[in-house]
Amino acid sequence: LPRISAALLLVLTACLVGFDSQTKLLFYSIVKKATFRDMNAL
Repeated sequence: LPRISAALLLVLTACLVGFDSQTKLLFYSIVKKATFRDMNAL
C-alpha cells in the first residue's frame, strides 16, 4: 500500500533529521492511525 510506505518514509526522514521526541510521537500516532484505517479497509 503506497500510503503506508509513504508515511513510513516520512517517519524515517523525521528520525534521520532528528526532530524532538514530541514530534516523533506525533508522527508515530499519525502513522499508526493511517495503518489501522488501511488494515480495516482491507
